[in-house]
Amino acid sequence: MAQQTMYSAQANSLQTELAAAIDATQTTITVLDGSVLPAAPNLLVIGGGEDAETVLYTGKTGNSLSGVTRGFQGVAKAWGSGVKVGRFFTAYDHDAFRGNISDHETRVSAAETKLSAATSAATANTLAQRDASGRLKAAAPSASDDVARKAETDAASAAAGAAQTTANNAQTRANAGLPKDGSEVMSGKLGVALGQLGTTAGNTLMLEDLSGQTSNGTRLVTRLRRITNGTTWESAAIELVKIVDATEQQRLVMEGGTGDVDIVPYLGGTVKANGQKIWHSGNDGPGSGLSADDSYTVRGYVPVNKAGDLLTGSLTINLEGGEKRFGFRNGSDTLYMYSNSDLEYIGVYGDRGGIGRSIWAYQWSSNTLDIADAVIRYRGNVMPVLRDNSGVLEFYTGGTWKGVGGIKKVQRGVTNISTPAAVSVSITAVDMEKSFVTISCNTAANLVTALAYGRLTSSTTLELARNLNTSVLTSVAWEVVEFY
Repeated sequence: MAQQTMYSAQANSLQTELAAAIDATQTTITVLDGSVLPAAPNLLVIGGGEDAETVLYTGKTGNSLSGVTRGFQGVAKAWGSGVKVGRFFTAYDHDAFRGNISDHETRVSAAETKLSAATSAATANTLAQRDASGRLKAAAPSASDDVARKAETDAASAAAGAAQTTANNAQTRANAGLPKDGSEVMSGKLGVALGQLGTTAGNTLMLEDLSGQTSNGTRLVTRLRRITNGTTWESAAIELVKIVDATEQQRLVMEGGTGDVDIVPYLGGTVKANGQKIWHSGNDGPGSGLSADDSYTVRGYVPVNKAGDLLTGSLTINLEGGEKRFGFRNGSDTLYMYSNSDLEYIGVYGDRGGIGRSIWAYQWSSNTLDIADAVIRYRGNVMPVLRDNSGVLEFYTGGTWKGVGGIKKVQRGVTNISTPAAVSVSITAVDMEKSFVTISCNTAANLVTALAYGRLTSSTTLELARNLNTSVLTSVAWEVVEFY
């Protein structure tokens, strides 16, 4: 069982009195001298004899006791002012002593039982006790933080010893087989376990670094590279690569499948043979710096793709079949004119940064010019886009078409007024900044002509009123006109 709370006593059980009468449910009690009572929480006995009431208070400030549990022992009742109170020895104090002592004895007995069952064997849920030789046993460990036994430490020591033996043997073979200072010559073949080249295009496997450099400086390395996805040598190539300060500058590639030898220059370099630029299909044509310029001139073509060249006269390009395109390219950005196979339409299209836009297109059959995905400006000012929508002139805002001037909607009605108070008429919602009200009125005969007025108090409410303070009926005809 849990230990019961035992409250501190008061030396000599000093007494004081209730400063005011209390009822049977009051939880705040005031005494004449709170200094004679112990600090909260504690017990207080009110009255004496068979009618006494023991209470528990949890707070004490000066002469005020708060958080009082009434009838903690005895029966809660009303008490008059001046009744004696004090911290006396109670039945609760005695019962708490007995219960706690009994609980303590039970716990001591359980501990003694566990101590008497202690053993040096690996027995679950028992205390460990060393045997006559100072030893004890444990079960085989399973978790990472379990105690290791001699069997486990012996096995770990044996594994470490075997690893050390393997390392020593490898060191001995290395010392005996490899040149150490560059003056010794190695005879026979050198076999190197390279590992496995990945099967994905672009995977590489280093074969040899001929420079011994780490990151900076010039390095010459040989490596395998996967050209296309696969596992055979036909999908791989062997490369001799020159690297300067971690940047590739030249690469000699021998492909396994085609047997081709590819020389790849970097940093704007060219491929040369004996110091001379080599012609290939990638540098054919005017501007290459090769004799191709002269050959094109002989065949009647004037090169115009070199800096400073000027094209005179007309240039006609014959593009047969399908859609025809003629334009310019800067990397992945393009700008070109296009037409369909029968020249029904002609247009300009642009693609920059992966975003394509049709700028304009002219169609012969309808004699129309369509300007799309572009803003038209006149002297720096954006010109509006207009259209005729069933006789209504509209302009485009970039998201919707809106009307340009004119009446949008008219609401009419006749309302009878017979009181001096204004009358509210519900209407269909309008834009109050683009609406106005017109009214006319008529009053019964033999009376002065009434004056009426109307106004919009909200987008859906028309307010009507007149100047007559009489119950004679006035008919007000009204119109709410909304424009674009």
